[in-house]
Amino acid sequence: MAGGMACFERASPALKQILLKLYSAEKPMELDHHLHEFGSVEYHIQIVEPAREGYQLTLKLDFARIPHGKESMKIITEISTVQSVILSSQLKEILRNISSQDAPQGIYRPIKLVYHPREPFFVIKQPAKITVVFPMRFKENTDVIIATAFFQELMDVGSSKQWAKAPPCTWSPIPPPELRGEHLEDLSTNGGFATFDISSRHVEGKKLDKTVWSLLNFYAFVKNHVKCTRSFIQRRMRNRLESLVEVLRQGTREEDQHIKKVQVVENTRFLMRLSQSTRATISKHEVHSHDMYAV
Repeated sequence: MAGGMACFERASPALKQILLKLYSAEKPMELDHHLHEFGSVEYHIQIVEPAREGYQLTLKLDFARIPHGKESMKIITEISTVQSVILSSQLKEILRNISSQDAPQGIYRPIKLVYHPREPFFVIKQPAKITVVFPMRFKENTDVIIATAFFQELMDVGSSKQWAKAPPCTWSPIPPPELRGEHLEDLSTNGGFATFDISSRHVEGKKLDKTVWSLLNFYAFVKNHVKCTRSFIQRRMRNRLESLVEVLRQGTREEDQHIKKVQVVENTRFLMRLSQSTRATISKHEVHSHDMYAV
């Protein structure tokens, strides 16, 4: 199983579905399934002995030893979280030692963590806190605009009293000083740099798992927000366009009706003038005829 970026769910939905299918099968079934998630995570699930080489981690499961009932669902779900357990272990260990004095004073070498080939981030040990920096990259210019607005809002909300206990967030279009000296390819972004300061109170007790999982999911969360916002904007624009088209159609119909009314009025006036002219002509003719008979 290759390492990759975490998702919103700790348990892999696809892996969980396949394992439940195998567990629920009434008779042994052949299986040779390749599963790719999040661009770089690969699962190779097969019934084979011995296990094939070439993977960083191999798990051998004996479904006969998994108890039936609700307990089976719990165990299979736990097995499906193997990716999140492995991914979070390194970052969890770093944050757990947030108050240690191992790092020399004044020297804070950034640690580059790569859970996804295109989405590395940096962890920098500092006095009484750990700084986590995310270089942000987007394919579309519109996504950059949406993300920038989101980061600005994140900073505004984070500075309010309501969210005073949350890790402070800052955003800058240029690399922070802590990344000075890093490779240029790691600092070349079009979405700037999002930075979080993690202190000891953010990793106390059960908060440690939540903080680690939130940081691992930050890229995924931002991309999901950008995607949803873009869809919302497109839907609003489409609805607005349909409303404008309907207004234009309504205006065209009203204009057509107005033209028809004008034409009816003009035709009526023409007929009235024609009728009056005809009556006048007939009257003149009758007078002329009367004069001829009188002669």
